Amino acid sequence: MIEYEGQRIDNNDYLMKRMKGSLQQKDAEIAALKSQLEETIRVKDGKIEALEKSVTFFKKRYHNTLKPRDKPRSETTDDESQGMQETAGEVPASPPIST
Repeated sequence: MIEYEGQRIDNNDYLMKRMKGSLQQKDAEIAALKSQLEETIRVKDGKIEALEKSVTFFKKRYHNTLKPRDKPRSETTDDESQGMQETAGEVPASPPIST
């Protein structure tokens, strides 16, 4: 004899049979949800793996071809920049325009 929610249930009782049926139904539902969860996880892992492969492929492919922009190598010193300022104000001699 089992006591469930304040009621005593015999082994051959209708309530016991009904409870067994509902428990079997719930167990089947739980098993279906577990299998669905496992399938979803497997699909997700497959997609993640495919994305990781494509990322590594594109990193290898474009790593050598795309280079950062180099800065200009010509550097001016203080003396050179001072000379540039002095000549910047001068107007170069141009030949006269003949009309």
